[in-house]
Amino acid sequence: MKRLLSVAIALILAVSLLPAAFAAAPVPSSWTIEYNGEAFDSEGVLLITADSNIMQLRALFQDLLGYTYDDVEEFWDGDARTLTVPFGDNGTIVLTIGSTEAVVYDEDGEEIDTLTLAIAPQLVNNRAYIPFRFLCETVLGMKVYADINTRTIHLVSRDFIDEVFAKLMDIEEDDYETITVTGTLFMSLFGIPHTEEITAMVIDLTADPEDILMDVMETLFGALGLDIDDLLGMVEDFDLDDLGLSDGLDDIADFDFTDLIKDLNFVVADGMLLIGYAMDGAAISFAFDLDNGLPVGMALSVEEQGVTVIITITLIWA
Repeated sequence: MKRLLSVAIALILAVSLLPAAFAAAPVPSSWTIEYNGEAFDSEGVLLITADSNIMQLRALFQDLLGYTYDDVEEFWDGDARTLTVPFGDNGTIVLTIGSTEAVVYDEDGEEIDTLTLAIAPQLVNNRAYIPFRFLCETVLGMKVYADINTRTIHLVSRDFIDEVFAKLMDIEEDDYETITVTGTLFMSLFGIPHTEEITAMVIDLTADPEDILMDVMETLFGALGLDIDDLLGMVEDFDLDDLGLSDGLDDIADFDFTDLIKDLNFVVADGMLLIGYAMDGAAISFAFDLDNGLPVGMALSVEEQGVTVIITITLIWA
């Protein structure tokens, strides 16, 4: 009887350990990856573990970033089981297989920081795999956005983003004379939908910046059934100079996007760089043309207590 009881206990313990054993083994992810708008063959590159997603380091550096096979080979120190990977401006970061501690060095080889990973780098089929977001965001400075609807992970490099905005900043004031604005206003009040087309409006870019802004505001408020004059009448001594908006595009050129970019989502699709920001009950997104950096669209959605408002705007420059 004691022997049967011992066997039964052993079986129970063995069965109880099975889920953990299976969970520990990384399995291929069904998500697809796009890098700067280009599809990337991610088969076997992205794996799912019990704690996180991990990505094959070689595939990312060699297939996406253009490093050679020999370049990536130099990352690996077999004796120390470490990977020395480029990091930041001419620095490096040392990752150790089986350790959650990563050490950052500057260009002179001086240790400057220690970072903690969610899970340790590991070897799978003799390939090094690193926690996905740590590798892409922290080490390489990419923007990562996971679209749950299409099961697509969008990777956008900072250089790609900078190139688009550089094109925008290079535009001269007299390159374009007009912007044609069209759009749609959708409202749903407790399940009752209503759609209103925003009347096409041509903005004269050669006009005074205050007049341009007022024209845009009048059109948008008119689509909402509001009178901009009534709104402005509620504000004494309303002056666009107080808002710093009368200097046109000059202030934009000096704007530092660094802090703002941290909280934004980036997607490259259909010849556009899409930039979005979401918060509780609201979301806003902008579309920039990849060829010239011009903003070509905007969408705003707000949902609160049974009321939904969605505004989409298209801009045509000429």
